[in-house]
Amino acid sequence: EALLDHPRQYAIFMNCNTLCRVDYLRHCDGTFSEGSALNAVAWSGLLQPSVLWTYELAGLTDRQLDQYFQQHLLMGVYPSAPMPKNDHMILPGNETLEQYYADYGPLFNTMHGAEWLLTSHPVTLVSEFGDPAGATVNAFVSHHFMEPRPSGIPPGAPYTYIPVVLGTPDQVVHLEVGELAGAVTSSDMFRFDRMLPGSDFWDLMFIAQLEEGRARLNYVD
Repeated sequence: EALLDHPRQYAIFMNCNTLCRVDYLRHCDGTFSEGSALNAVAWSGLLQPSVLWTYELAGLTDRQLDQYFQQHLLMGVYPSAPMPKNDHMILPGNETLEQYYADYGPLFNTMHGAEWLLTSHPVTLVSEFGDPAGATVNAFVSHHFMEPRPSGIPPGAPYTYIPVVLGTPDQVVHLEVGELAGAVTSSDMFRFDRMLPGSDFWDLMFIAQLEEGRARLNYVD
């Protein structure tokens, strides 16, 4: 009762380790779950944050570590970070692992306030351009853009966050984009920015303008 009297001072998170009560989620601010059922706990985070415990990552290859963090980005789930005195969770002290958290941290910041974009086929891998070779994609929408904000994006403007992950090095991925949030220039213009692991800034890729239902892409150097 005391927690409910001070909603701005406290947060209530549910542990979906063995059972996640959907009817209880309406009273919670998110989930912070034990276990390793990443894709399962992601469903509890359709409209609110979801965090999953990280137990141990030592001994994984670079490729496996990339897959670990990218699968979390794909499903919109935050991995718990190495903190002193973590209770059977990852601990600080491994420079390699901490660098991975630093490299992927700005990408996870982008997820703040994001919700799954549940429109029909908001973004799709276009298979006729070749085998996606494991690459996959998801789409989220948010009004809470984290810093650093791409130039030209006004505060509060909606944007669509599209993680394109789990591909192979130097792979070219072709996307078919449907209805998205993020028209910032006018009702018929969209801009596309990207951020890569290890970067903390947005790189403007191109601006798309719709003309008679077709997109004209203006690439930016």
